[in-house]
Amino acid sequence: MDTLKPEYNVLLIAGSPEGRKLSYETLNKLSGVRSYWFGKSRCELTMEKIRNATSGKNNYQYGTKRTEEYKANLALAQPTRIRLSVFDNQTQTEVIYSSIKAASKALGYSRVAIDYRIKKGGLLKDRYILKIVSISNVDYSTLPTDLIKQDTTGLAPPLNSGVLFNKIAKQPCSSHISHSNIFEVIDEKGLVVYSFTSVEECALMFEVSRRTIQRRLAKNSFFAFKGNKNLMIRRVQLQ
Repeated sequence: MDTLKPEYNVLLIAGSPEGRKLSYETLNKLSGVRSYWFGKSRCELTMEKIRNATSGKNNYQYGTKRTEEYKANLALAQPTRIRLSVFDNQTQTEVIYSSIKAASKALGYSRVAIDYRIKKGGLLKDRYILKIVSISNVDYSTLPTDLIKQDTTGLAPPLNSGVLFNKIAKQPCSSHISHSNIFEVIDEKGLVVYSFTSVEECALMFEVSRRTIQRRLAKNSFFAFKGNKNLMIRRVQLQ
């Protein structure tokens, strides 16, 4: 064990693996051709059976009702959640909201206006001072704005590494789920800056949501993430 040091399938020390973060090298060993579902496809009839078997009364969550208190506690338990501190210059009081959305509703201003003021600094409507407060021990309010969403998992490679990941992203078609794609990030000259094999890896790289990446794909226009200007994401289908 000490010589081979098998990281991805054996615990060298007895205990639970909960909370352990795997390296990118280890994740790559578990993905691609080594994955159980790699290269396998399901016809539309099979997919329909799966949907029917897990929807409606067959779903274990069917009929489950959660109180607002339960939902609030569940949201606050998220490890990456941020809080927003709002200081009112007129009343000299500070209120900490559980999210930017909650602050938007309470103050009566749009999330876009609040996000803009957080990035640019200064007063919101010449009255409110906004600061992002981390739930963890890190004080995000003292960091530059572009570092507020800095990855803390230790999994993301350097921004300019240009890593091509092994995980293949399957896209549904009319009868089978068997098409594979790669996602390239290009600059204005058409040069490939980054290459990914799934939307998830692209989102992880730029530290944004999958929905954001999908919107960029649909718009087919240039964008700016983490100081990189004039980049575009495109989908390339593998033969």
